[in-house]
Amino acid sequence: SVTIASDGNASFFGDLVISSGFRGSCASFVRGLWSGGYTPSIVDNIDYITIKTEGNAADFGNLTTSRESLSMTSNSIRGIGMGGGTPSNSNVIDYVTIASTGNATDFGDLTAATGYTQAQASPTRGVRLGGYTPTKIDTIDFVEIMTTGNAVDFGNLSQARAGIAGASSSTRAIAMGGYSPTVRDTIDFITIASQGNAIDYGDLSAANYTAAGVSNSVRALSIGGLAPGITNAIEKLTISVGGNATDFGDLVQPTSQLAGCSDSHGGLNDGYMGTRPLPYTDNGDRGIFTAGIDPGFEEQFSFVKIASTGNDQLFGFWTDGAPGTGNYYSASAGGNTRGIAAGGKDDPGNSKADSKYLVFSTKGNMASFGDLTFARHSSAACSNSLRTVVAGGATPSRSNVIDYFTTATLANAADFGDLNMGTSASLSSSGGNHTRGLYLGG
Repeated sequence: SVTIASDGNASFFGDLVISSGFRGSCASFVRGLWSGGYTPSIVDNIDYITIKTEGNAADFGNLTTSRESLSMTSNSIRGIGMGGGTPSNSNVIDYVTIASTGNATDFGDLTAATGYTQAQASPTRGVRLGGYTPTKIDTIDFVEIMTTGNAVDFGNLSQARAGIAGASSSTRAIAMGGYSPTVRDTIDFITIASQGNAIDYGDLSAANYTAAGVSNSVRALSIGGLAPGITNAIEKLTISVGGNATDFGDLVQPTSQLAGCSDSHGGLNDGYMGTRPLPYTDNGDRGIFTAGIDPGFEEQFSFVKIASTGNDQLFGFWTDGAPGTGNYYSASAGGNTRGIAAGGKDDPGNSKADSKYLVFSTKGNMASFGDLTFARHSSAACSNSLRTVVAGGATPSRSNVIDYFTTATLANAADFGDLNMGTSASLSSSGGNHTRGLYLGG
């Protein structure tokens, strides 16, 4: 591990579950994941670590298919694996929910079966850069991280190459080094939100490939690799400026075919281009108020710091702030990291099943979480750190149904049980502790 903001040598962190090369890696604010690789057999293992705590990795689950030379990228919720060798090149894209251990799920397909590729992300979009098919390619394609589906063509690198080290801010992805057919020192960038070709805007201090790339959304690091011998060099670059990379420090030992991740990359820093402060640390001290009527439909929602008196401040919007995208009579509750607003009414007053979520630690718009078992409004919700439980409501007839979500996992609600009668409206008075939830009146 290194502290990206401060030059210096790497220090020992721990060990993976299995020894392997050519893995993919990604991270949330909390966890780092490494997947696939070869040992020398090709494996489907996914290992994880808690970034703030030094120590050995633990088993997370398995990829949908065993493969090596894949690339991973992520936002704060999902980690996505792209391509790789099985040993023939694969077009597979699969994903995991980083907060919940378990096996990967199919996401879609790349535009071409590709190995030795590189992927980076903004908070909403993942991009795949170069690779080989088996010829070296300059192709860039992209996916929207929180939806599933096949990748779409984005543009082209300045040079066809594989074995790239990648890094990103919330707006730019960069590709450092690689080979095609000679080892390259080229550094390209793309603007992730807009399709188009990459622009050459600097060079590594030496040609290099199979290095790892990481960033804190301001600085990009190229770590180790083959130049052409195995190196322990770490180089740095300012993502927003470009130019030639300079020395940062050294790895614990010379290493190539490695994969790196960080807890501050572009997929975690929505719209801030590296200027975002550290994640909100006042756990248990943010209150959030979502949507409603004012008397028209209200799209925005706001927050207060509960321990301090003062006015509320803008947190984000129900979806994109467009007229008619708001909601009222939804049921809200949350866990340690996420808040969920379930069901409600839209404009022009239809009952809704779809539910949205937000991340308490970062301001921004709500995103889709899943659906209640059926559309209704005027329900009530309570939660502990694991489950959000939604009870009653109207369709317009009153319901006694109780649903629940597992707050850490994006998915539809499941049946929990029934209230002792169909109830709505004043049921918004609800609460609980770690084990028991109460619904009052209605």
